[in-house]
Amino acid sequence: MSGNGQGPTWKPSLVAARIAAAHGEEHLDKVQATLDLAREMLAPGKLNASLVSHNRISGPSYPWEMSKASADRPKRVWYASVEDLVSGEGYTIHFACGLHRDEDGLRRQLSAQIGRGLANAAEIRLDAEALPLAATFLTEKLKANFDAMGKGGPASLNYLASYHANYS
Repeated sequence: MSGNGQGPTWKPSLVAARIAAAHGEEHLDKVQATLDLAREMLAPGKLNASLVSHNRISGPSYPWEMSKASADRPKRVWYASVEDLVSGEGYTIHFACGLHRDEDGLRRQLSAQIGRGLANAAEIRLDAEALPLAATFLTEKLKANFDAMGKGGPASLNYLASYHANYS
């Protein structure tokens, strides 16, 4: 529905309707139940709809998925590291940094890149040296570039490095 209560401002897809109808009345009931549940999730505090894309969302939202950065905070460079050990798949260390107003912004960035579970588990700091293996991922020149952010550097920053080893 549009905001003025006069119905949708778009036309339903005739092709999609034919495909859905071909599956029968029971299928339409299941689809309608799913849509009703989705509308409930859009209620405030249930699910941040902007996070829904081709990525799976399972379980309740993490606090950083629901928060909004305060516009009065300055953007700073935040650093993160997280380890991922999957039996038979190997061991991966992710190191990231981004220009954000708070650590939640970096977690949201990471979520799109490495998944929400790892983003939630990431250790995040303003000082890169406080993170394990920072020296492995940051050269002095790279660190100097990141330190210059907000001081005439680019308006946004997104850096992700991963080290993967599979010993099986």
